[in-house]
Amino acid sequence: MASNRPGRIESYFIVLELYSELLRNLEFVDRAQKKEHLHYCLSFWDKGLRGVLSSFKEVLEELRRDLESDPQLKDKEPLIKAVIYFEETVAFAWPAALSDIAYQNIGSEKLAELLDEVSRETEFSLLRRLFSLFILLELDPSRAIKRFTEISSEPNVDRWVKNAMVLRLFAYYRTHPLSATLRGQFKTLVADLELQLRPITGKGRVKGKIISEIQKLAYKGDGKDAR
Repeated sequence: MASNRPGRIESYFIVLELYSELLRNLEFVDRAQKKEHLHYCLSFWDKGLRGVLSSFKEVLEELRRDLESDPQLKDKEPLIKAVIYFEETVAFAWPAALSDIAYQNIGSEKLAELLDEVSRETEFSLLRRLFSLFILLELDPSRAIKRFTEISSEPNVDRWVKNAMVLRLFAYYRTHPLSATLRGQFKTLVADLELQLRPITGKGRVKGKIISEIQKLAYKGDGKDAR
């Protein structure tokens, strides 16, 4: 008989969402204690994200091995390339997707300052800092864009991190109005990230073209609530 009980990963995130809501609604707790809880909470989201990515990677690696070892499959290369592309694309998307869930549970103007502090603390994993920024983007886009710019200029930032940043920023840009100043900062940041990810020459000319393309993807609302 099939069980309706949630699996371990599902149970993990159910409990994590409850903890996140509890943290968001904490009252009469001093700042130091709230920051400590926030660190714990973000570390659990960090571990959850790593677990999902690891499981996803295992499944796709097994699929790739099956394709490579299948003697009846004649033209394997296009399929294998498609699997690799799918793996990379979904891997970039997972941090943004989970940060949306986290924001629904932990997002609070009261926590914006603490999230900003976490994003600047280099002793923590880059993934945790990035995750805090993904949430902060919804609460304070001006501050988040500034921190994204700082992280992108740090040495030895992995391409995967930059791709995840671009994906999250584009998702925000398409769905939220921004002030003229912030739009300019946003387009410059994303264009610089795109240039870092592309091995191209003539970057000055190409950057202008990228900025022009980004503008076409901007939020199409009335802009009354632009921040």
